[in-house]
Amino acid sequence: MVKLSKICAECGTTFFKKRFCSIKNWNDRTRYCSRECSNKHTLLNGSKQPTSEQRARGERNHMWKGGQIKKECSICNKFYLVDPYRDKQTRFCSRKCFIFYQKTPMGRLAKSEAIRNGINAEFYRLTITFAKFKNLLRRCSRYNMWRMKIFTRDDFTCQECGKRGGKIHADHIKPFISIILEKKIRTYEQALETRELWDIENGRTMCLSCHYKTDTFGSKVHRVLLTIVKQKTYV
Repeated sequence: MVKLSKICAECGTTFFKKRFCSIKNWNDRTRYCSRECSNKHTLLNGSKQPTSEQRARGERNHMWKGGQIKKECSICNKFYLVDPYRDKQTRFCSRKCFIFYQKTPMGRLAKSEAIRNGINAEFYRLTITFAKFKNLLRRCSRYNMWRMKIFTRDDFTCQECGKRGGKIHADHIKPFISIILEKKIRTYEQALETRELWDIENGRTMCLSCHYKTDTFGSKVHRVLLTIVKQKTYV
């Protein structure tokens, strides 16, 4: 197979077509062998975009924030440089020192306390538990009966925009997750006995676009769960 080639319009060297470049782009747009030649040509023709070599660096740059900060490692006492935004996030000069700290009694104690008392750990634990429990309930026959009763009562019409038919959902007015945590539901049998979960007065028919705007659609429910975890209103 013969490789297609061209002569660079800037430096005059011969270059070949790359595999990911289409024939159309090769014939219509490709004129330079590299990005450096393309930038050099645009600068000579009055472009306002400077190259990486011509950009102001250090104190001459308008985005300058003082440069990196010098810190001392908590393990080996060596000095290292770190960006200002990572000043409060890092205490070690390398990953080797960080792993060594995790194996010390102080590091193990800090890790266990973070797992035991951390909001993120509790949030992810409840998220996984709720996801499994929700999927289990939505596959049961009682949920399908509750759903069809709401659709029949509302005549398959969205209660927000009034659209009838199409993709419709049965939405809990009081969030599903709030009922589970408030009633302390832990098993499938407890969920079946909780009347508030299957109360049709707590449900409404919504089309997909209106349901998407609610605060508990899909992954948005995680925000509600995070608020509950921070307030510690669960058991």
